[in-house]
Amino acid sequence: MSATLDIDGWNELHPTGLRTASFTEAVTALRDVVASRGLNRQFEWVFREHVAFVKSRIFVRMPLPADTFHRSRALFEAKKKAGDLVPLAVLGTIRANTPTERTVCYIGGNCAGEPRSDAEGTQFRVPLHPTDGTVIRRPLLWSAVRFGERLSTTPMIARDLPSYAANDTDLAAL
Repeated sequence: MSATLDIDGWNELHPTGLRTASFTEAVTALRDVVASRGLNRQFEWVFREHVAFVKSRIFVRMPLPADTFHRSRALFEAKKKAGDLVPLAVLGTIRANTPTERTVCYIGGNCAGEPRSDAEGTQFRVPLHPTDGTVIRRPLLWSAVRFGERLSTTPMIARDLPSYAANDTDLAAL
């Protein structure tokens, strides 16, 4: 059983059975949620450096580093160990040289200026209407997209994405 709250085009699900879940259990439960929404159960885990937002479009730099899954796990475990609420969030979908789309996910945090939550456990954040992201493979094109991002208004969701580089401290703590 879970409580669902619709906020600004997002479902926030607070599954009651996942208060002490491991990363594997939480990801399995998230796969069930996204499958029930018609999204692919195969995930690509991203950090802020891998995603750009220009106007209403999402761009994902590919290929992603091989250790993004392990860094996501480490971040989940570090947040859980600190007693924080650990949001597993869906950003959108992409096609990455595969016949089927993949669901882009990240370990969320508190948005800038948002008070720290006193809740703990796991939370799922799933958009009501997931955005189809565009895959960028060429470094020069990626630079142009990131420049375009600096010129446009960055959405709040961008502030929720953790940094890949800053995650080193979380890995060292484990």
